[in-house]
Parts: sequence; C-alpha cells; structure tokens
Amino acid sequence: MNLKLFSLLLLSLPTLAACVSSGPGSSQLPEGPAGLDPRLTALWQERSTEAARGDFPIGPGDVLEIAVPDLPEIEARSVRVAGDGSIELPLIGVVAVAGHTVQEVTDLLRRRLLASVMYDPSVSVFVREYHSRIVGVIGAVAKPGFHALSSMDDTLLDALTLAGGINDKAAPRVLFMPAAPQPGNAGALVPALASAASVDDVRRGDPIVIELSSYTTTGSPLHLGLPVRPGDVIFVPERGEVLVKGWVKQPGSHPISPGLTVLGAVTAAGGPRFAAKHDEIQLIRSNRDGRKLSHGFDLDQLERGEQLDVAVEAGDVIAVPASAPKAIVSGFYSFAQGIINIGFGRAF
Repeated sequence: MNLKLFSLLLLSLPTLAACVSSGPGSSQLPEGPAGLDPRLTALWQERSTEAARGDFPIGPGDVLEIAVPDLPEIEARSVRVAGDGSIELPLIGVVAVAGHTVQEVTDLLRRRLLASVMYDPSVSVFVREYHSRIVGVIGAVAKPGFHALSSMDDTLLDALTLAGGINDKAAPRVLFMPAAPQPGNAGALVPALASAASVDDVRRGDPIVIELSSYTTTGSPLHLGLPVRPGDVIFVPERGEVLVKGWVKQPGSHPISPGLTVLGAVTAAGGPRFAAKHDEIQLIRSNRDGRKLSHGFDLDQLERGEQLDVAVEAGDVIAVPASAPKAIVSGFYSFAQGIINIGFGRAF
C-alpha cells in the first residue's frame, strides 16, 4: 500500500465521539480542543525539535562498516555495537559510540588514529544494519512486528505504512506508547523489552489514544504526523463487537463495521420491537478506570438528525428498554397469537 493511498484511507475512517469539530488544516499539531492528551502535544514539540538536529544516533546492535585505507588492520572491518554501546578495533581499542551520529563516530576514530597511529588518516563509517532504530507496530495491521526507522523525520503514519497499513478490522484509533527516555548515551530501548512494557501500559490504560477521525473532540489524522522514535510501540486495536440487548428483534453481539453508530447498531439488531421505549435507549461504556458510564438517546431524534449519533466502540452495550403500556399490549397480543395458533393446530 503506497503512502498516498494509505493517507486517503485514514482520512476516510469513520466518525467517533461525542461532538463535532472541524479538522485542523495546518501542518502543525493544533493547539487542540479540550480533551487532547497533553502528552501528545509535549511529544510533538519535543520530537519536532529533535528532528531538526539530524539523524538518529548509533545504538546497541547496529553493525558498522569501518574503512581506513592504508591501514591493513582496519582497511575494511565490520563490527557490531555491543550492549554497552561500545565497539573494539585493532590499534584503537574500545570506543563508546552509542548516542553519537555517524559523523561524530568518524571524527572520534580519526582523532584516535591521529593521536597515536598515523598522520592525517582517512576514515569512513557506514551503518550496514540498524537494530537500534526499531519501532513496534502491533494489532490490526498487515505486517505486525518490529520495523526499522529510516530517519528522525519518520512519523506514526510512516511506521504504520512500514507495517503494511491497517487492515479492514481496525478501529479508527491508534494507541501510542512512547519509549521511555534513556539516560545519557544509553541508546535505544531493547525492542522486546519496550514492547512488553508498552503492552502492559495498554492493560493499565496508560497509552496515548489518537483518534483518526476529524469529527471527534480529540481526533484528526493530522496527529499521525507525530515523529516516532526507537522503542515506541504503536497498537492498532480491532473494532470488535457491540452488544445490543432488550427489545430489539435480534438481540446479541454484532460486529462493528466502519462508521457504525448507536442508531446503526440498533438497526443491525433488527430494529426496535413494538414495545421498545424509543426515547430511553442507553449506551453503556466502560472508561479507563473500568467504571460504567451511560448516555441516553432517543431513536426518533437520531433518525431525524436532532441528536448527535455517536459511533460505537468495542465492548459497548446498547440497552433498549420496554414501555410498560406497550409491553402489556405486546404480551396480550403474543398470548392471543399463541391461542390462535393452538386453535388452528387442533382444527387441522
């Protein structure tokens, strides 16, 4: 999936939330409506500043190609950066390289050689394999796993594209777990450890939630322009199912299709039965603390567009209660219908 196509796909994702707001049109992260996670704004500012500094620093696991012409011991040598961020070379010894750019390592090796080995050495350093630039992309994507970033300018959208894009089961949101900052020049987090810690964050409800719809209080595909860093984990949840119970024709769990709203979910459940109380539909949703929150809807107002029709999320419950007078009428009707059926059965 190419980048342009994937961008269009994200922009067409369904609406999700409680009120309508127009999507931002600038190329910078908007100051944001109320409710935008302040961590997202802080990360945007911090990482945008970092991106102007240049390339990623070298980190543990990276494989360097080092060439020093006219010096047979290091004329062409491959060396892997150790876990402590160092490399060891003949005639030079141990050199701490983690946290430095390729140019900085080149200058450092040249100074070492100039000090004790040769006059005016020519040094070339090239990163043959990157293992410290890894970002994890998991969940409802085509190729979940670890993917190598190419530059400090890579964004959430780039990372999702590296993972093949979101699949048709994806919910219109991304859960983002930024890597914890490392002290000094420790380099990037070990990807497996970062992933494990971030999945634990998902369970605790700590990730930054990025809504992909422009029509939400906190959402916009523009937020996918956030720069990513090694050790970040991006989780794309599946849409899941919504439970519709009560006085509908087909109560039970129903898959959440793109753009499915409260009205759509009730319709997918066959619509309300005769005795249903249209003006007391309840949407029940668990918040991050596990508490149940509910909001009332009027089906007739939803159909006329007089009430905002909210998109449903995985785990939502929609309760359709009965109107007492209608329930009594419905009960008599069902009883009479049963008597008639029994009578016809006996007659024939």
